[in-house]
Amino acid sequence: MAGRNNERGSRSVSARLAGGLLRQQTFAAFELRNFRLLWLNNFSYALVQGIQRFAFVWLAADLSEKNLVLGLVTFGLGIPVFFLTLPAGVLSDRWDRRYLLFASQLWVLATSFLTAVLIWTGAMGVGMAIVMAILVGVGVAVGQPVRQALVPAVVPQHRLMNAITLNSLGQNVSQIVGPLLG
Repeated sequence: MAGRNNERGSRSVSARLAGGLLRQQTFAAFELRNFRLLWLNNFSYALVQGIQRFAFVWLAADLSEKNLVLGLVTFGLGIPVFFLTLPAGVLSDRWDRRYLLFASQLWVLATSFLTAVLIWTGAMGVGMAIVMAILVGVGVAVGQPVRQALVPAVVPQHRLMNAITLNSLGQNVSQIVGPLLG
């Protein structure tokens, strides 16, 4: 029995060591400061994007009871992503990615601020809500390829797969949680 306990004990230690190694490797990219900052930016941006998407749908529902309006506003948020993501990817390969990321975030911020002003002043209508949704979608379409392209720029090759996985996980989780917070 003593032999079995030793054998079982050594397996237990091995399993614990392997589990610790697995945890360490799972979050290895977070050891890099620049990746942590990029991940935090991407996570918070996707979180705000989810909240914003929810707010635009709510705005459309408030402006009109027609399902078509809800669909058009949601379509307005998404259609620029469909058409502009590939050209924006080319831009992110040719221009300074930090500038493009800043510009796209500033664009979305300015558009969101203008949307708030239009609502506050009572000037927001269905047509304007669709236009503002499209303008927000343009900023998202330009920023998303830049966010993806920055990951390999801040992470060494041997941690790239880990970083891409963590980045994708963070964005997906925040897009689920964002509307819940909205």
